[in-house]
Amino acid sequence: HSVPTKMIEYMARGIPVVTTPLPAAVDIVNQPAGPPASGTESSADPLVVVEDLVKEFRLPKASGKTRTLRAVDGVGLTVHRGETLALVGESGSGKSTTARLILRLARPTSGRILFDGEDVAAVRSGGLRRLRRRAQLRPAELSGGQRQRVAIARALALSPDLVVCDEPVSALDVSVQAQVLELLAELQEGTGVAYLLISHDLAVVRQNAHRVAVMREGQIVETGATDDIFDHPGHPYTRELLAAIPGGGAGVNARRLEERT
Repeated sequence: HSVPTKMIEYMARGIPVVTTPLPAAVDIVNQPAGPPASGTESSADPLVVVEDLVKEFRLPKASGKTRTLRAVDGVGLTVHRGETLALVGESGSGKSTTARLILRLARPTSGRILFDGEDVAAVRSGGLRRLRRRAQLRPAELSGGQRQRVAIARALALSPDLVVCDEPVSALDVSVQAQVLELLAELQEGTGVAYLLISHDLAVVRQNAHRVAVMREGQIVETGATDDIFDHPGHPYTRELLAAIPGGGAGVNARRLEERT
């Protein structure tokens, strides 16, 4: 599912590579993501499987006692080929740490991470380089539409199976957001690449994710199809998150109406 060299060059230079006209602004709350890229069904073997993942960090001693912070606490998730799984939750909930563990940018304290059937924790030297080619990080630090396009081009240059998109459009205005998100969707459709989307912008998540995993204090409290999470949130924390965005989810608004009557 390689990305043509000319397409990468165009992306980096900001030359449009999508075939459909882009609106100046979009209703990103009410336009859900399309189906996963063709040939990628939920029944197929998943690309990434995470089981009971734990990451602890040592804290400075207090009163002579060793202390630890459990940043990731028993996380389990799957990412299928050609789909976008969004990790959402407040700052410090463990989203980025979980992504770093999947990419083997950090070692887990315990648990298992399978990437295309291979145990990521057991990968060494050459295997780690191979993993880095197949799983790429699109960093959050870049801002501006041109820089975002360069970041996407770099992430896709090696034709990876997975790209972690950490706040991909957080610093962009609405029209440029639309272009970058449309570009990501077009590339996913054409290549079958999977995205792990980390975002505080739940409107962007609703438009682009096929499934959502909600994290709180290092744990995943709810996982489901995007429409189900937004329209029928089951966990109180998920309802709190949705209530914080303009319009919220349909399920949240329905509950508010029931509470008033």
